Amino acid sequence: MLKKLNVIWGILLLNSFSLCSQVNIDSLLNELDQAIVKQDTYIAAKEFEIDALKKQLQTTNGLSIEAYHLNNRLYEHYKQYNFDSALHYIYANLDLAATLNSPNKIAESKLDLSAILTTTGMPHEAIENMQTIQKNQLVKNGLYDYYYTYKQAYQKLYEYTLNEKFAPDYRLKTKLYQDSLLQSVAPDSDSYLLEAGFLAFEEGSLEKAEQIYLDLCNNRLTYGTAIYARVAGTLASIYEQKGQKRLQKKYLILSAISDIQAVVKENASLTSLAMLLYQEGEINRANRYIEYALEDANFYNARLRKIEISKVYPIINNAYQLQIEKQKNELRFALTGITAISLLLIIALAYIYLQMRKLAQARKNLHNLNQGLANANTQLNELNQTLQSTNEQLSESNQQLNLSNERSNTLNQELQQSNERLNKLNKELQEANYIKEEYIGHFLNQCAAYIDKLENYRKIVRNKVLTKQYNHLVKLTEPNSFIKTELKDFYNSFDNAFLRLYPDFVDKFNALLEENKPVSPKKGELLNTELRIFALIRLGISDSHKIANFLRYSVNTIYNYRAKIKNKSAVKREQFEEYVMGIGAF
Repeated sequence: MLKKLNVIWGILLLNSFSLCSQVNIDSLLNELDQAIVKQDTYIAAKEFEIDALKKQLQTTNGLSIEAYHLNNRLYEHYKQYNFDSALHYIYANLDLAATLNSPNKIAESKLDLSAILTTTGMPHEAIENMQTIQKNQLVKNGLYDYYYTYKQAYQKLYEYTLNEKFAPDYRLKTKLYQDSLLQSVAPDSDSYLLEAGFLAFEEGSLEKAEQIYLDLCNNRLTYGTAIYARVAGTLASIYEQKGQKRLQKKYLILSAISDIQAVVKENASLTSLAMLLYQEGEINRANRYIEYALEDANFYNARLRKIEISKVYPIINNAYQLQIEKQKNELRFALTGITAISLLLIIALAYIYLQMRKLAQARKNLHNLNQGLANANTQLNELNQTLQSTNEQLSESNQQLNLSNERSNTLNQELQQSNERLNKLNKELQEANYIKEEYIGHFLNQCAAYIDKLENYRKIVRNKVLTKQYNHLVKLTEPNSFIKTELKDFYNSFDNAFLRLYPDFVDKFNALLEENKPVSPKKGELLNTELRIFALIRLGISDSHKIANFLRYSVNTIYNYRAKIKNKSAVKREQFEEYVMGIGAF
């Protein structure tokens, strides 16, 4: 008997613990929802700090060491908030460090550039930049950043490489720089513990990694900061490998809340949390979180993060659409119920009307026939009871009707929002089809023209060979003049095609710039280099690598052009490219 009681108590305690855990998760999810609601407050506070630094920078000598430090503080504010702005202040400091002739400052700025390139999915470019840094130009604290940046770049290459030949070399270099990194800081520092915990996690020592990161979260780091979000996210990965879903979810939520409060737009925890909630069947919340994560990735311009989210977003959104369809079916069912209740209500009213007529007749009989008083009173009581019962039924029917109406209104609002999003997507698709048809027709004609040119060129070369005019043949095949002519024709053809699509592009583009800083093509040009870069962006090609290949410039040159134009923007520079995308839109 005692043994059975112990078993029962054990089951009750287990159920109680499970209930408390669920309440804790629900409370954290509510806190996350509140953080999302308050995101504008956090962003406003960050923008206030940024604006204060910008005003201070405007009053400072632009070629002073103070300006360098202000640029660096602005970069720190932007590096996990907005990629383009962070890149702008890195390049500003690179120029300033060169002007100040400070090898240490040049090395520091190059380190910052490599770090942000790695974050946004360009580890090859980051390593190429790192190779231009001389380690002896860095102060002691800079060595940690030097080894950490190298380690992160090779870690990214190892994680995303598809070539098994290079993977072992990337892994080895990651480990070597990690060892150097651990030797460059004090063993009791947060930096050392962060890297030691990650090393234990990678080597499969989950208990050790868990102990290190729990100590950091509980005793050393501040909740609501970017570093806390990073550590909590790693703890979630540890619990995922240990199969502890509840703790995984808990630390993903804590990481996401800290990212929002610290205004970290380059984040990953919210995407992972959305996928976990989707797997658990919480479709509405999962869809809301993945859309918020996608907005952050687009705002930061995180190419790698947008690719990761694009793999998850269609899965969650499709499930959400299916749920909306299910809710529509429930609405139809509710409307059918309302109709049935309405019919019952009409019948009840008719019944009441008949009963009222009987009651009136009874009262008339009571007044006229004193002898039938007892019988009339009995009938009157019966009718009153019937009326009371009918009123109760009518009250219940009204309550059910009100509930159904509230639910119908909610569903109609959700349906209207879905239709608005669908209309927006249809307009974007219509514009994309129009651009595609225009450019396909144009470049088919262009290809035909190039075939004719090649045929004429072949005939000329053949004629020169047959007549042994070898000097003319050599002169004819000199590369510079031929390439320049063809590129000029090609860009002129591109300009013509683009301006047929958007004839007022140049005027509307200049309307986005400050009044005294327009961008105008030279005489004989339709578009210049700056206009072509943003023409490509208007066509949906925002990747600087692709733009550089198209215009035959380096990636850094493209970044400089983009930053230079945004610095002349009359609108908010972070939204400048969104305004460009709206030029000539349907």
